[in-house]
Formats: sequence, structure tokens, C-alpha cells
Amino acid sequence: MSTNHQSAYLIKLLEQSLQQITNYQHKLDLKNVFNNACKPDGAFSFFNSQYYGSNCQQRNLITCQWIKHPKFIEYLYVEDKTINPQSLFILLSKLLQKGQLFREFAWIATILFRKFSIQWPYNYLLKWKQFIINHPHIQYWDILDIFSPYILGVSLLNSDSKYHQQVINEWLSNNNMWIVRIAILHQLYYKEKTNLNMLFKSIIYVSQHHLHNKSSDLNKFPYGRAYQD
Repeated sequence: MSTNHQSAYLIKLLEQSLQQITNYQHKLDLKNVFNNACKPDGAFSFFNSQYYGSNCQQRNLITCQWIKHPKFIEYLYVEDKTINPQSLFILLSKLLQKGQLFREFAWIATILFRKFSIQWPYNYLLKWKQFIINHPHIQYWDILDIFSPYILGVSLLNSDSKYHQQVINEWLSNNNMWIVRIAILHQLYYKEKTNLNMLFKSIIYVSQHHLHNKSSDLNKFPYGRAYQD
């Protein structure tokens, strides 16, 4: 079975688990209650997504059970028990794509960001950047503020300083403001390893090259959060 077919099979298993939550809610007539609670201020209404009705605890439980499935283990790991980055990329990208229809798939992808945090090679960082640009429905904080430290951040944490700066410069100079946001936040959990000089330079670069653009949304620049940890 090809990698694409394997990932499709795994996502189908996940979909069945999420559907069980919807069926249970319909039985108890709770679906409308969830929809109103999930979007009290219309926060996610512009995604135009549907929802199975799962809460965070349920998604974590479903995901923990899912990643223990023998087919999942067989799919993700190579013979020496290391993660296959190609398999992981395909699975995550498919989950994020399905998030356009049901947002919970994208939220489960963010759980996997944390659980399978690896050092992505440069060619995959390029793929990730282009993927984000090509999929506007994931360009929001609920996805990308987790992507930033766990995908880009972990990939660059122990890298050569010149390479680190090169990659960040490439993301900062992009015209997509969410790509710029990711670059600013990528050191979010570095703590004592935070390169403050790089952070200051990043903020200065953004203020000089992006904020003059009237189409820029200042809320996309998380200066305060970059200092959080």
C-alpha cells in the first residue's frame, strides 16, 4: 500500500471516531449547544467549517488512541524506530487540508505538531512554507501559533547560527503576513536559549519593511507574545 493510501486509511479511522461524537450529540440533542458554545463571538465563523462537536479533551483522547493503532505505527516509523518525515508531512498536510471542511482535523494536526516534533530538513521547511501560503483556511492563530514553535522552532533550535538566521530571513521577507508571524514566534519555547538579538532584529525588520503596507494587519504581529517565555 502506498504512503498516500496508508495516510488516507488512517484519516478514515480518525473520521470514524469523530463521527461517533456527532452521533452521540445528535442522540442527546446537544449539537446546537456545542455550535453556540464553540463560537460565542463568531470567532471561527469565517472559516466556513463544519464541526463534529468534539471538545479538546475528546480530541486528545481520540488522538492518543489513534497513534497507538498498529497501522499508524507501521505508517509513521522506519525500521530503526525513527519517524519518517515524508510520511509525517503527508499525514499532517492531509489533516490540515481536511480542516477546511471540518476544523477538528486541523486541530488534531496541531496535537501531532507537539507529539511528533522533529527537526525538519530545509527542503521540508520550504514545503511547509508554500503549503501555508497555498491554504488560506489554516492562516490563523489556532493553527500557526502552534506550528511556529513546534515545526519551525524545533527544526532550528540546535542548528548552525548562520543557517538559522538564513531561514528566518527568508520567512521574514515573505509577503504573507502569517509567514512573518511564524518567523517572529518560532523561539516561543526556547526560554534561556532564546536569541534576543535575532528577535530584536526580526521585529525591527518587520517594522521597517511590512508595517508601512496598508494591507498589513497589525494584529498578525505578536510582539508581546514573542517575549512570553
